[in-house]
Amino acid sequence: MTLPGTRVQFCANSLNHGDGGIAYVARLTAKVLNENMQKYSIAVSGLTFSDIMNHGEYDFPLYSCGRSKLLFAVKNFCAHFRKSIFIYDSCNLAQAHLGGWVNRPYAVFVHGIEVWENAKKSWISACRNADVLIVNSNYTLRRLVANHGPFNNAKVCWLGTENENIPEIKVPIEKRGDNVLIVSRIEKSESYKGHIELLKVWPKIITNVPEAKLHVVGDGNGLEELKSMADSMKLNKHIVFHGFVPHSMLEELYSRSKVFAMPSRGEGFGLVYIDAMRYGIPVITSTHDAGCEVSLNNENGFSIDLDQNEIGIAEKIILLLKNTELSKQLGINGRQRWLNNFTYTHFERRLLSILLPLIA
Repeated sequence: MTLPGTRVQFCANSLNHGDGGIAYVARLTAKVLNENMQKYSIAVSGLTFSDIMNHGEYDFPLYSCGRSKLLFAVKNFCAHFRKSIFIYDSCNLAQAHLGGWVNRPYAVFVHGIEVWENAKKSWISACRNADVLIVNSNYTLRRLVANHGPFNNAKVCWLGTENENIPEIKVPIEKRGDNVLIVSRIEKSESYKGHIELLKVWPKIITNVPEAKLHVVGDGNGLEELKSMADSMKLNKHIVFHGFVPHSMLEELYSRSKVFAMPSRGEGFGLVYIDAMRYGIPVITSTHDAGCEVSLNNENGFSIDLDQNEIGIAEKIILLLKNTELSKQLGINGRQRWLNNFTYTHFERRLLSILLPLIA
């Protein structure tokens, strides 16, 4: 299949490591475009809103706007006269897409909470007007439709990990100690991630597993408040707040954890779940978001109904910490589920199947 002269403009908020899930998906997308330019005769250029420096990781030109809304709008406007198709990593950037006489086809990613309840009307309009709406999970799509009506342009595209190499198991799960890991931003506006629920049940966990230790990775404006809560509950010896950690240290934490627990209520997908599965760690999610679509209850972990049985978080963590064979088997199942569904190659195939009809 040859697509001569197809000129693609890829617009992203950020491609920086450490800038969260949307930047992660943007890097995945940039990698797919970069690796398929020659195969499909695609000429790609990139425009980022918040990056300050050119990453130098891609073979296509990448321009930064240094967080200037005006500069982004001007550059994106000018691109409409030179490009064939636009791909936006989020609906807030897609607002800058021009219609009317210079209209160009465009695709836009949606990630979850930004298009559910209380979504900005302009963001929903940007989604509805897109030629293709790329949705990260069936759950995100169902909730989008429930709040804003049908979207005939929507295509579900499960995400994948940036690295599809199977990690070396440095420490067998039976020798990892009673370490539980959660990895997430810690923002006051995103208190649904599950940190508070974990702190609430941690006294019960350490009563049953005295050496249990919760490792909290992530930074944000809610971190100090969370630390204060742990302090007031006298949990300091049982919880380690790591803040933001570099990738190498995060790999070490994954490789030394026996359980990954993030019983969130608001995940549109949950990239950290597939990261944990890649490392062969059983995963605890809730039943209230896409976590239970990505990680399967009783197959590679457990999904807890927080409204009916919040204490179930403690019960399942205790079970996994005490029953090493169960933890090991669920971890093996999780890694296989990752291999079958969530590697970079799987994401690449899914994304290309969605984009190629648009750019043909």
